[in-house]
Amino acid sequence: FFQACLAQHNDILRAGKLSVNGSILEWEPTSRVDAESSLHSFSAALSDSGAVPPDWIEDLDELTYCILKSLSFQFALMDVLEALRDWFELSFVPTIPSAGMQYAVTLAACGCEAHVLWPRKAKIFTVDPETDEKRCYANI
Repeated sequence: FFQACLAQHNDILRAGKLSVNGSILEWEPTSRVDAESSLHSFSAALSDSGAVPPDWIEDLDELTYCILKSLSFQFALMDVLEALRDWFELSFVPTIPSAGMQYAVTLAACGCEAHVLWPRKAKIFTVDPETDEKRCYANI
């Protein structure tokens, strides 16, 4: 699972923090260490957080993979942006600024929920690659 995390879903490791059951979990982000070290730091912080249900501890690598994949831009967020492109009938995939964006996970014995949270009034926009014209379509 760790190799798949590194190969496909390591983009949230750059954040260095996320909310787990309402508490902030921090790890070494990829801006300070290589991706493999960041992944191990994330996994250790998750294990030490006390938020992982006891029955899941032995499957921590799989839980880590599921969290990273569900919050990954390449997996979930790209689908959202493509749906917005189709909804607004756009020529380009829109952008949602990442400033202020937060990741959150809720862990319970019955399941795991992952969320990407944007600040109020984050704008959905496109930028024409030929003219650099920015056009806003909606607020989140």
